[in-house]
Amino acid sequence: MALAARKKIVKEKGQEPDDFEEQVAQALFDLEATNSELKADLRDLYISGAKEIDVQGGSRKAVIVQVRGAPQGGFLG
Repeated sequence: MALAARKKIVKEKGQEPDDFEEQVAQALFDLEATNSELKADLRDLYISGAKEIDVQGGSRKAVIVQVRGAPQGGFLG
């Protein structure tokens, strides 16, 4: 994983991200780097965790992304 993408993950002291969290961070970093419409919104978005779960009886998957703090005037506002 690129060091720049790793900066998108903020974990508690002593905790390391798992492989899936690193994949999510890389995807966020790639979107920020390649999508000019999302760049400003994603710049201040940092995750503290991510996991994939089965939904609809296991026929589909969903990703739960934990965000550390609320972005100012962004996604939740």
